[in-house]
Amino acid sequence: MADPHSPFRYDFVGSFLRPQALKNARAQFKAGEIDRAALTEVENAQIKLLIEKQKRAGFHAITDGEFRRSYWHLDFMWGFQGIDEVELNHGYYFQGEETTPGSIKLSGKISGENHPFVEHFKFVKQFENETCIARQTMPAPAQLLAELYREDNGKNTDAVYPTTSSCCRTLPPPTAPSSPTCTPPAAAASSLTTAPGVCSATATTRASWRPAASPSPRCRRSTCA
Repeated sequence: MADPHSPFRYDFVGSFLRPQALKNARAQFKAGEIDRAALTEVENAQIKLLIEKQKRAGFHAITDGEFRRSYWHLDFMWGFQGIDEVELNHGYYFQGEETTPGSIKLSGKISGENHPFVEHFKFVKQFENETCIARQTMPAPAQLLAELYREDNGKNTDAVYPTTSSCCRTLPPPTAPSSPTCTPPAAAASSLTTAPGVCSATATTRASWRPAASPSPRCRRSTCA
């Protein structure tokens, strides 16, 4: 019997192209033509199909493809208490292309009570078997910190956390499964993603995570031993 443990010899982050059925449902939800329950039903169906494909491909980690997200990082941030969803006057720029202008605004102390990603993870976990484990990709603390101080966002952040160090202390060890503000309690594997790259971790490797030595006060990257 296989006993999968991450990291694997071959691996992936877990973000997949959104199927047309999901795109259509999201457009209908935005237009008010369907409710949240109907959108979730479509998401669930498409995620199940994706998990079947991942299993047929022989992957030892299964993900929801980030099918419930608008962004790879912001939806996770919006799930925290104290963080509001906002739009800036422009998005990110990548080689002449501009993304949609979503961002975050700090409105109070950050906490993780009732974070929706816990239930998202549990949905995928039910499809685990002896050859595969569930994975969820989350932005690393460094990415959240960068967004908190992105352009004018820093003014709102400074109003809640007067110093960057006090803000950083709010962000818990990113791979601790028991932390309500980070990885879901039953998490088997997680990928912590920042702009520079990806740091994959499991419960057995979380102790090796450490903040980079002498970080910039406005920019911090996660590192893995």
